[in-house]
Amino acid sequence: MAAETPARAIRIGSCSGWHHARRGEVVRLPVILCAPFGVEALATHLGWRDLADRLAGQGHDVIRFDYEGTGLSPGDWLEAGAVARWEASIVSVIDAVRTALGADKIVLAGLRLGATLAAQVAQGRQDVAAFVALAPVVSGRRYARELKALAQMQGEAGSSGAGIAVYGYALPQATLDALATLEMSTLKAPAPQGLVAARNEGEAGLAKSWGFKACAFDDFERFAENPTHSQVPEALFKHLAQWCAALEQPAALGTAHFPAAVFTAPDGHIEEAVRFGAQDHLSGVLLRPATPDPRLGVVIANAGRNPAAGWGRQGMELARLAVQAGHVALLFDLSGIGDSLIPPESEGEVLYSDTHKNDLLSAVGALKAQLVERFFVVGACSSAYAALQVAAEIEGLAGLALINLLRFHWRKGESLDVADAQTSFRPTEAYGRRLFQRETWSRLIRGDIAVLPIAKTILGRVANRARQPLLALLDTLGLRPSREREALRWLEALDARKVRTTFIHGPEDPGVAEMTAYFGTDAKLLAPLAHVQWVKIDGGDHSFSSVQGRAIRDKLLLEEMAAVQPPA
Repeated sequence: MAAETPARAIRIGSCSGWHHARRGEVVRLPVILCAPFGVEALATHLGWRDLADRLAGQGHDVIRFDYEGTGLSPGDWLEAGAVARWEASIVSVIDAVRTALGADKIVLAGLRLGATLAAQVAQGRQDVAAFVALAPVVSGRRYARELKALAQMQGEAGSSGAGIAVYGYALPQATLDALATLEMSTLKAPAPQGLVAARNEGEAGLAKSWGFKACAFDDFERFAENPTHSQVPEALFKHLAQWCAALEQPAALGTAHFPAAVFTAPDGHIEEAVRFGAQDHLSGVLLRPATPDPRLGVVIANAGRNPAAGWGRQGMELARLAVQAGHVALLFDLSGIGDSLIPPESEGEVLYSDTHKNDLLSAVGALKAQLVERFFVVGACSSAYAALQVAAEIEGLAGLALINLLRFHWRKGESLDVADAQTSFRPTEAYGRRLFQRETWSRLIRGDIAVLPIAKTILGRVANRARQPLLALLDTLGLRPSREREALRWLEALDARKVRTTFIHGPEDPGVAEMTAYFGTDAKLLAPLAHVQWVKIDGGDHSFSSVQGRAIRDKLLLEEMAAVQPPA
């Protein structure tokens, strides 16, 4: 991955975005990157950032952005006319870039659906000097059919009962219908010159029909299959950067001055992009209520390697619910994830590391500047682990929500394969089902799945079940193993401080086995703790993909926030 240089969060057109300012002596054409949608956008976020940084390093001003109603941008993609608004977002970004830089021409690049939308927008424009399409969605009709098929496999309906939901992203029928009208093969060439990174003959044929150059996109699955396993396609990005560098240079460009990413919502609350931490390496969004005196400071950290907006945009949804309830909320990326950088002193893997514990303390410190004295911290998966580990150090902690916590203890240097096997394969019974999924076999063939850790996970769960009667006897004798005793002491200390601590799991989440191993069936050892509870939510998979499951979870979280907020 290229050396990291922080991008500036900006308001660009109607969207939230990031400006990677050009570096070096040579000035090249500005590049606008149009992202894919849904889980593909989550999976490729870090790689997209890497591409922007390497292009900026060779003299391009580069803009990344979230379409209106997606990611960290204002609005909601469930509102009517989503596809038209996404295309309008691209138009507004192009116009803003040209105005800010004084540029006559730009390079327009898109990945998957982003390439399709960008090609639509480029029709008839004279300011697109070059066009890049990476694994483009050539047929919107086929794309919509694939989304419907995935939704049927997952058994998840849309939140309104109409349309579908795929990997936590609800799509109304009207949006699916609009997607189905997109057809790249009927479009004219969107620029005088271009490059198509193709996975198949259909995509390569698009390049031929437009008179563009084509190259292979062999690493697409490694790049886009999911955020946890995403790998930057180094060879392709190097080729793309060289191709862009060979384009004709502009006569002159000014120094861009984009406005800061600050938005006022219809209800009056403010959403502002912020950087914080000892070296401003952390990136997030601060949401301030319209009322002058916020009730709580709510910290929401991202789960695993998902960018802060979250799987199905649930991070942004929860932050907005919190601010609408009168709290000030900080939704942020932990180090090395989303748009946060890795601090120089960090070594090795950041997940389950002390780095992320320090990040949470920095987030609480940033909220203290908003004049709040009581805090509610929300963590999920690896960030739930970090939140629990650091809870004792948070002065003013009133509430702690730990969503799908997988591990209470993590040994330094331990391989992520073990935890990753848990999240990828959930309960032991699911291993058999996953053997029939295409992604599982493709990852096995490539060697991306560590079989031994998965086998150890299964055997470990069997052993945990077998030792429950023994643990019950040890509990009676006061001889429970030290790690379990230590975790119980953490919770007893939080209970003594009257910190409302809520564990939330889906019934089949692998974290259920961890809770049972530590605290017995139904976590009975936690029963004497008045301020600690364990809630299982039907329909909640490890990522809370279920729209209905998320609604139940968020209602519970808002109730917990209300229970600990100071009196009015």
